Amino acid sequence: MCGLIMPIAAFHDYGADHWAAVEAILREAIADAGFDARLVSRDTASGVIHQRIINNLYEDGLVVCDVSARNPNVMFELGMRLAFDKPTIIVKDDETPFSFDISSIDHLEYPRSLRYAEMVAFRGELASRVLSTSKAAQENPDYSTFLKHLSGITPATMEVQKVSDTEFITKRLDELLFRVSMIERTTRSSMNARAYGAPYSNENALAPRNPLASSDFELLIDLVGVPLSRADELTQLLFSLRGVRAVRTIPVEGGMTLQIRASDHPEAIGALVAEILTSRNIKFSIREV
Repeated sequence: MCGLIMPIAAFHDYGADHWAAVEAILREAIADAGFDARLVSRDTASGVIHQRIINNLYEDGLVVCDVSARNPNVMFELGMRLAFDKPTIIVKDDETPFSFDISSIDHLEYPRSLRYAEMVAFRGELASRVLSTSKAAQENPDYSTFLKHLSGITPATMEVQKVSDTEFITKRLDELLFRVSMIERTTRSSMNARAYGAPYSNENALAPRNPLASSDFELLIDLVGVPLSRADELTQLLFSLRGVRAVRTIPVEGGMTLQIRASDHPEAIGALVAEILTSRNIKFSIREV
């Protein structure tokens, strides 16, 4: 598998159609070399998008990165790939200047105009580079794109946790069920908007809902067998998620319940919460207020 890092949406004076044309050419060149291409930000597997991106950046045997226009997301993902020091090929158009930090890495250039004759030549050069880079990495266990050429720097690694087929399937089913429940919740909420009551009296209380914040929503997360001593840890962790406005701890028999108020993207926030709790081996259920 060969990963692709590149812009896909309109950026500056580059339109989405331009990137679609570039992506098609990159895919063709990679296919010419005998590899399947995949955007690292896209995957058929479910789960939190950031986790998928990081996993793909680490696991893909080879990555081709287009730094044209210096898109911030692209540069961030490239930085992570280089931190892992995995085989990486960088390309750019002829109107994008070199970035100082990666200027030592050879770049393949193509015309921004995407002129046919020059793009045919570029396609052949990229296919050849994919083949030679893949071969070099296979033949040399110490192959390095960037970091090993710098003294005293060790590439980053990721700890991979193996799970059984049953555990994997169960986790994915839980994620799908949660997504379905979030869709149902969003549909019902849009048909039956509610006003929130007076604020709670304890220090972790949620403030009254702003009547203008119609996109706010609340989730109740029931935690089984989790001692109250972990309340502050979990509250601070969930409160740090983007979009979460407040988190309240409710002691219950045999554990605790966390009440979360957040704005927009309930499915994304719910999936992040599920991922965090699952990674800490915490049994939980999420329900609508």
